[in-house]
Amino acid sequence: MFVNANAIFTSDRFRDLDLRTALGTGLGYQVLQTPVVTLTADAGLGWVNENLEAGIEDRYTAARESAALTITAIPNHVQFFHQHDGYFGVTGDDNLFVTMQNGVRIGLAAGFVTTLRLDLDYDRSPSPGRRNTDQTFAFTLGYRF
Repeated sequence: MFVNANAIFTSDRFRDLDLRTALGTGLGYQVLQTPVVTLTADAGLGWVNENLEAGIEDRYTAARESAALTITAIPNHVQFFHQHDGYFGVTGDDNLFVTMQNGVRIGLAAGFVTTLRLDLDYDRSPSPGRRNTDQTFAFTLGYRF
């Protein structure tokens, strides 16, 4: 068991999102931890404030849930991952957003690592004229200490 607090700050001019602030706290549990698989889940309360560039503002209290899964296919070389956060408004049917990251980390030589990742952002009530799902593909190169 663990206590969790998190903050998500999102700005996306293509979605007409000036700033989304999502703050949450809750209790979590490490469901599984083996040399190959790690799975954690947590849930609690959250608060969301969305400011759209069109001047629209939305604030709501939410039930928050989160989960993370990591699968090590080849130790120190290949690792698959999934992580998501969901904020479900306790009032109004349209108060909902979910962020998700899925990908693979590949260990290279001398501590370097590369990541291929798909980020998804779903908003049930996007800015007028915008899509409710946004996706980003990322390829990164980093160093693991």
